[in-house]
Amino acid sequence: MNGKKKDRQAGSPEGRILLRIIQGLLVLCICLGFYQIAGRDAGEQPSGTASEDGVRLVRSAVIGDTPAELETQGEGEDAVYVIAAALPADFPFERTTLYLELEDGARISDESNCILTDLGGRWVVNLTVENAAVVVSDGEHWQEYRFRLELT
Repeated sequence: MNGKKKDRQAGSPEGRILLRIIQGLLVLCICLGFYQIAGRDAGEQPSGTASEDGVRLVRSAVIGDTPAELETQGEGEDAVYVIAAALPADFPFERTTLYLELEDGARISDESNCILTDLGGRWVVNLTVENAAVVVSDGEHWQEYRFRLELT
């Protein structure tokens, strides 16, 4: 009976092997997470091509309860898409909602670096991340929407 109890203890060879496997998987998950974060910070572009036809994939935007202006600067692949809004100084920039009305077939891409979660159509975003941007894709093309925020 003592032999059976000893085999189940963490100090047994089987227990140590299982512990090493779990530790290895944990390290692998952490490394993959850092790799994804580093790729986004380095300006990695989403797959597909930038939209060249000048049609915005976002129809309208609301940050918190504040309607935002949509701007396009430049043309074709050089176009810069901006969501601009004037917000109060005490605004919760680290965790606020963002509502985007998208063109038919468009969706928010996983490449967006400021999205925290989805509340069923309203996104919770962190606008304090460096170069906060939302990437919108229609399957073939993508557009990166950066934020220009002014304090009121």
